[in-house]
Amino acid sequence: MMKEGWEYKKIKDVGVVIGGTTPSTANPAFWNGNICWISPAELKGEHYLYDSAKKITEEAVSAKNLKELPIGTVILSSRAPIGKLAINKVPMYCNQGFKCIICGNELYNEYLYWWLYGKKDYLNSLGTGATFPEISKSVVENIQIPIPPLSEQHRIVEYLDTQFAKIDALKTNAEQQLQAAKDLFQSALKDLMTPMEGWEEKKLKDIGKTQTGCTPSKSNVSFYGDYMPFIRPAELNIDGIGGISYDSEIKLSKLGVQQCRLIRKDSILMCCIGSVGKTAYTTRDITCNQQINAITPYEEFNPRFVYYVLLSPRFQEEAIKIANSARATLAIISKGKWENIIVAIPPLYNQQYIANQLDSLSANIKSLQSNYEQTLTLCNDLKQSLLKKIFE
Repeated sequence: MMKEGWEYKKIKDVGVVIGGTTPSTANPAFWNGNICWISPAELKGEHYLYDSAKKITEEAVSAKNLKELPIGTVILSSRAPIGKLAINKVPMYCNQGFKCIICGNELYNEYLYWWLYGKKDYLNSLGTGATFPEISKSVVENIQIPIPPLSEQHRIVEYLDTQFAKIDALKTNAEQQLQAAKDLFQSALKDLMTPMEGWEEKKLKDIGKTQTGCTPSKSNVSFYGDYMPFIRPAELNIDGIGGISYDSEIKLSKLGVQQCRLIRKDSILMCCIGSVGKTAYTTRDITCNQQINAITPYEEFNPRFVYYVLLSPRFQEEAIKIANSARATLAIISKGKWENIIVAIPPLYNQQYIANQLDSLSANIKSLQSNYEQTLTLCNDLKQSLLKKIFE
């Protein structure tokens, strides 16, 4: 039921909708100027835009007859994806991925911003197109929005700004707690892994069985199934604390595992091609591709300690230095060079103590990470609830 004093109006009746375009990237005279020009990829959740990653020239504006977004324009991404929002604080131009709204005298731009913010599902439902959905200028122009008196619009925005600031404070607090735990872990990792008297230097291959993964022939479908995870770099360290996504996109059959190298549980995996240094610990038997090297520690070494050895700044810096010196297009460290990196190893009881200390800090990070994710969901739900209460 419409609130007293409110009425529905189409956006085109209370504002002007304009789009953008991309000046030819083949013409250097159009680029590296001093005029802001944005694409949807630049909208990362900021309410306001003060600058742009790319700049165009006056020649580009003139040649393409580009339409300027004056200060205060409500910028709405209309494809890939639909629904990103911002308000510009400096004049700028945009590419064809936007439908931007210049508000008239009846419509407060901040009010429109918050109304659209709560309507992302609705906006996406308006999208059409096979490759990727897009909302057209005419569709945006004909969206009907509830329009209260201007003074009421300002009051609503002031209320939302106040309430959202409180909600954002919850998110910030959770972020700070999580970051503090990560900082504490990194400090402890550096301190506890600093060699002391009684530690011995050994090559990595002397403390465990080292292997490089491999990929069974993709032309033989019998090698693939659902028997065992086939791990690639993207599935390493998915949680930031050494976890592996065992629900991998690719899995091998029993026959496929026989064609590959089996990595036993309690092994440590490190990406050695591309994202060199990405490290994880497996709690089950797996296989992996050739971008990954693995070490399965011998019985006289604590596997969790060995994981932290590979995660330590000393080992990471050495591995990355070797990889970057390979003079390849992609950073790469061979198994031969990787397994010959020198590591410092204390007596077994010290290994166990250090591993326990770092495991405890790692568990705290995991708990705070879960809390942070729950807080993000809660904050979003609270915001949507407020918007629904006001606008519906």
